[in-house]
This record gives sequence, C-alpha cells and structure tokens, in this order.
Amino acid sequence: MKRTTLLTGALLTLAGCATTVTSVRGWNGPPMTITVTAEGGIIDMQAPTGGWTLHVDRAAVADNVGTLWLTATPPAGPATMAITPVQVTWAAPQGRSARCLEAMVRVGPDGRYTPATEACR
Repeated sequence: MKRTTLLTGALLTLAGCATTVTSVRGWNGPPMTITVTAEGGIIDMQAPTGGWTLHVDRAAVADNVGTLWLTATPPAGPATMAITPVQVTWAAPQGRSARCLEAMVRVGPDGRYTPATEACR
C-alpha cells in the first residue's frame, strides 16, 4: 500500500501537482512532514516537548524513491511542555536524487522503524 501511495504521488507530480502526506497509518509518534528538494529532503517533526532530537540513521535511493531511516529520541529528563519544532536535512548522494521520499522512524534506539511520512515533488 505504501508504494501505491508513493506511485499516486509521483503520478500527481508528473501531472503538475505536488503532494505531501503529513502522517501515515500506523505512525503514533510526533507529527512529521517531509519536503523533497533537488538536493535531498527536509524532515520536520513537531515534538510534544523540548529536548527531542531527530537523526538520519541511513538512507537508500532506488527507482527515484528515497527511503530514510530515522531515530527520534525523547529527552532523557524533564523538559518544557511546549510543542517544539525539530528539523533535520538529508543530502542525497551525488547523482542519486529522488522524486519521492519516505521516512521510516523509530522512537528511541530500541524502537521499531515505522512509516511516518512521505512526499513527492
């Protein structure tokens, strides 16, 4: 189903429309969006408190689709109770840009990677 969503997004993009999916079924973590750029992508997370970090663990590009595996880490101790934007930028390897990106995110180092957001340009 995930590839179907990406394919639909790619078709809309080719038709002159851009698509952004802000959440994917099954993702229960903080709200996330991904923006595809010519250079790679920008992943934005709306953390529920201060102190969260977001890190790209690895990435792969195949058939014009990039998959990013990320770890979202909550604060270790007390944190401010305010929605806090967290952003990470991914640079595509030279000559390997993607028209669509999907983010597989885990919360904490022991979490399971889960589809969180996807987008096409």
